[in-house]
Amino acid sequence: MRATAQTGKPDWVKVGPCLYRYKGDTYYALLKLGGKQIRRSLETTDADLARRRLRQLRSELETTTAARTKISLDQMAARYAETVRGKPSTVKHKLNAVRLLLADWPKDAPRELFKIRRSHVETWIASYKGKAASTVNDYIATARAIFEQAVNDGELALSPILGVKYWKREKPIRLTPTYEQFRAIVADLRHPSRHNTHGQDETADYIELAGEAGLGQAELAGLRRCDIDLAGGTMTCFRLKTGTGFSVPIYPNARPLIERRLDIVPPEPETRLFNFSNCKKGIEAACRCLNLPHFTLRSLRRMFITRALMKGVDVQTVSRWQGHIDGGALLLRTYAHVLSREHSLKMANLLGNG
Repeated sequence: MRATAQTGKPDWVKVGPCLYRYKGDTYYALLKLGGKQIRRSLETTDADLARRRLRQLRSELETTTAARTKISLDQMAARYAETVRGKPSTVKHKLNAVRLLLADWPKDAPRELFKIRRSHVETWIASYKGKAASTVNDYIATARAIFEQAVNDGELALSPILGVKYWKREKPIRLTPTYEQFRAIVADLRHPSRHNTHGQDETADYIELAGEAGLGQAELAGLRRCDIDLAGGTMTCFRLKTGTGFSVPIYPNARPLIERRLDIVPPEPETRLFNFSNCKKGIEAACRCLNLPHFTLRSLRRMFITRALMKGVDVQTVSRWQGHIDGGALLLRTYAHVLSREHSLKMANLLGNG
């Protein structure tokens, strides 16, 4: 065994049958199958976990037939593509990632599935330097799904993408309007000479309710007459991400608007409060006219949450208003800066009386 120059100790130390440790750190398996010596990183520095993975690897190698391991990356990708399900946009997105994997696979890397190693995968990922981390992570997720399916189908003993990490996403700068800017946007949309008068009031109502109730596009588009309980002071919304309904108060600033919409729309219970599903062009036009940053409906939702937190509404309550089921964990992570600033100001005021 080769020794480390500084310490004189061997780089590879045998710690058990077919189990080695490299430089006192990561464990490796060294096995023979069909006359071939196979060395695989077990991707761990924990001895017990290494032994479990070694047993799993040996079992999988023994059950993986030589004939089936000759399958190519292209064949496995095609097999995976047949299993992709979801919305048309989701399917299209994943199939495009499959296409790019095959098109951008390194020319000097093997395409036979059993010959592919982690280094080949890392070389492929490195070719996307300069692309957004979120985009590359989508590619990695697709490749991971393909290789995991190959393992599940018995084509591979271990996935070559095992241990490959997703790229770290930079924290985005999210634009959030002040409440005054939001009210200016609504007022601009209602101005008779500023915009196309076709659907002008409904667009303004849509955006105003988004900001005053903290609702997103899916919740607003799905809001029906039967979801509104004026007497009880609540409305039921449907959150697309979780696929569940949730109840929120009819906030004081939103009540006059909701009552006006109920007077306008037909009386049938299933009637939607709005005839369209988004108002992207409307808010863009208002922001241009007012020389404001490019705000979106999500910006208005962030404004609602920020305003509620700064007025002293507790995190758990705001979280429930947003249809979250995590007790406020997501809001604590996302709006920690708001909570920290508000708390700091309150603590500073304690020093004002001598």
